[in-house]
Amino acid sequence: MTSKARVARRPKQVVVGPWTYNIEFMSDKEWLDAGENPDWGGVSAHQETRIRLRMTPTVSEDTLRETLLHEVLHCVWAATQLNHFRPRKRDYEEQIVAMMSPTLLRVLSDNPAVLAYLVNLNAPA
Repeated sequence: MTSKARVARRPKQVVVGPWTYNIEFMSDKEWLDAGENPDWGGVSAHQETRIRLRMTPTVSEDTLRETLLHEVLHCVWAATQLNHFRPRKRDYEEQIVAMMSPTLLRVLSDNPAVLAYLVNLNAPA
């Protein structure tokens, strides 16, 4: 008897702070036709509250998951306004982690379908 592998569905949205980002999984042709950078696998556009992920013919689902998490972290960066942050030199890493972790934790708890996809679990009903 063979068992069918259970794969989480690709999410369509992720909430980061007060913003809801639409997630677009784009074919390679759609990506290039949209004028996205041909060297990138994902992009987050904060003004448009959109995340785009590029599905090349050889990209694995694990790579798409990692790229989505990467783009979500860019959204957390924007939500926490780290682009305006001026670090104290000796505590730089600790300050960044302390600033991002509450928002990232909220992203994960507010988005069970995204979390399920990232860790490849069945999404909650």
